Amino acid sequence: MEHRPFITDPRHLAELAGRAYACLRPGGRVTEAFLLLQRTLRSAVGTEEGSWPSPHMSLQGFGTLDRPVDAAVTRTILSIVAMWAERIPPLRLETDGADVFDEERIPILRIKRTPELGAALADLRARSDAAGLVGGEDGISVDDWIFHLSLVYHEGDAWPEVVKTMEGLSMPDASCTVDAVELVSFNGGPERLLGRFELTG
Repeated sequence: MEHRPFITDPRHLAELAGRAYACLRPGGRVTEAFLLLQRTLRSAVGTEEGSWPSPHMSLQGFGTLDRPVDAAVTRTILSIVAMWAERIPPLRLETDGADVFDEERIPILRIKRTPELGAALADLRARSDAAGLVGGEDGISVDDWIFHLSLVYHEGDAWPEVVKTMEGLSMPDASCTVDAVELVSFNGGPERLLGRFELTG
């Protein structure tokens, strides 16, 4: 199965070793909005280093530095995500403006929290918790989770310019419907696709 990776930066890939993520890949106008923001940010960041991802919205992370994903855990994750996808209908993503996660130095394209997205995240988180799985984002409750697309994982001294650029942006609303979830994993090398599951609920 051909896979277009979300992350390609070698340093970022090394940092993600031992992790897996369930992600939604947007399309249409949402992807267009994402790419427009990325192009705008590149002019602010210049040649500074950073990891520029392809558009994706992570729903659930698996594995931590202390408890990396291994073969047995991978099998559990695959089963959970497959069963979850059977219960979840295609999900609509609607943009909600540009923002930043200041502490993490990540500019984002916000996605509106809808009842359907909130329920889908809660279901996946509950299944993961019941199986004893852990992830780096577990400390953020479902109610506090901000749905988003990360535009760049920034490194360097231009962060004030990035924030200023994001604050000055205005953009038209965009939406798309996503009909599959992609489960990807990282072992220090290229991103690997573990499975793609249609949302058929």
